[in-house]
Amino acid sequence: MKHRTSVRNREVVLLYRFRDTQIGRQLHAVAARMGILCKVVEEEQTEETLGALLKLPGFVSAGDAGSMENDMRPETGTGNNTGDNADGNTDGNTGRKPELTRQVMIMHGFTNQRLNEFLQNMRKAGMPIIPLKAIVTPRNISWTFRTLYEELEKEHEAVQKSKEGRQ
Repeated sequence: MKHRTSVRNREVVLLYRFRDTQIGRQLHAVAARMGILCKVVEEEQTEETLGALLKLPGFVSAGDAGSMENDMRPETGTGNNTGDNADGNTDGNTGRKPELTRQVMIMHGFTNQRLNEFLQNMRKAGMPIIPLKAIVTPRNISWTFRTLYEELEKEHEAVQKSKEGRQ
């Protein structure tokens, strides 16, 4: 029987698509030095709410959301999903939603001071900017990981278009 660790009062970083990458190893090292828990989000967990992934009270996982281990286990999936349709909602052949292909970092339980310290330590480690990142808020805690991912992509695209317009 797995012990379900609550992260109610703990700083946690949810990591998606960082496994077996240099940036993933750097991120993991910075977090470990600061006592921050890293949790790997698997492709099959992208329909879980953020609250369920964090194992917060009141949020129930649709399946086993995995253990709250501070590790970087090998990712599953090949990244070869090519069945995206025009609206990006499902794979036309299988009815599955398309695989999320970009790296995402979602932070939970940070004070402003600790968040600034974490981001500063990432910069000091020479890490590149992670475009898709967010803080868990009362507004998004009940969103699925996929919903937040899609929102982050829209925001990133809007920022990029804004930057291009100013040049």
